[in-house]
Amino acid sequence: MIKYIHMKKQIAVIGAGNMGTAMAQLLAENGHRVNIWDIDEKTLKEIARHHKNQRYLPGIKLHKNVIPKPNHVECIDNADLILLAVPSKSIHRLIEKIKPLLLPKMVILSVAKGIDKNSLKTSAEKILQELPGQFQKNFANMTGPAVARELALKAPTAVEVASLSAATAKKVEAMLENRYFKIFVIKDLPGAALCASLKNVYAILFGIAQDLGWTLNTKSTLFTLALQEMKSVLNEMRADPKTALSLSGIGDLTVTSFNPKSRNVQYGRLIAKRGVKTPESLGMKQVAEGYYASPLIARLCRRKKMKAPLIFLVDDILKKKKRPRTGLIEFIKNI
Repeated sequence: MIKYIHMKKQIAVIGAGNMGTAMAQLLAENGHRVNIWDIDEKTLKEIARHHKNQRYLPGIKLHKNVIPKPNHVECIDNADLILLAVPSKSIHRLIEKIKPLLLPKMVILSVAKGIDKNSLKTSAEKILQELPGQFQKNFANMTGPAVARELALKAPTAVEVASLSAATAKKVEAMLENRYFKIFVIKDLPGAALCASLKNVYAILFGIAQDLGWTLNTKSTLFTLALQEMKSVLNEMRADPKTALSLSGIGDLTVTSFNPKSRNVQYGRLIAKRGVKTPESLGMKQVAEGYYASPLIARLCRRKKMKAPLIFLVDDILKKKKRPRTGLIEFIKNI
């Protein structure tokens, strides 16, 4: 049996949603001191008083080393690792806030999955662009099939970490890896980050398929087409198409598309029942990243003149050019 020995580090987690809280729990159980901050003061008070986050990880007792902080400045103070676990639309504002606080020793790790609406860059590429030059090699991005609740319950989980610096990726591995959490270091940061956004778009179709009552036979066809398209998009974007067959590609696509609790699957199911509206208008409490990523990825694909029929189908559905149910049924009939 491998014995994991962790040098105690100071960790800052920005974002106390499901993944941020799950990662804070993992890091605390690895023996690190973990500060956590979120704009939701109610969540921070609950963590402080009861060591719980009932909104995002109900029923799970949080480690005593997970300490909520009242602001991002106190959270980041003297951190060895800053973990960014916020919705992709908040990335720009967050980087602007933390830039003046960065120290040379700090590693920045992102678990955000999305597309920047102005540049059409992935969240990871946007962070790299906005970080001061001397900190770009301190940045790493984590992708792969990691359902937050399962991770918090210590289900064996494997993910991938990519960085411009092999040394930075190894630092992340040393701080995070344990007996139930395995990290594979990869080189294709752009491809892995793009896969993380693509799978959220495809998952919306799986939610529609679920509402239609489709069986595994049909869903498997849809899954295969999505994987083929993912590989093609990576190739057109000059990323490594083999990344589509990695944990960041097929791994994350599997866990998202076949998980009925996935936010993007839930959103697809809701629009099939009630028509296309924003996730918030449909009563969703958490961010469905696929809703925001879909028009941006579709715009990127059209700009590059790619063949991406599934991406264009989701875009047409969300723009109300096609109805969710009939649009997907027609597509499957005509493949």
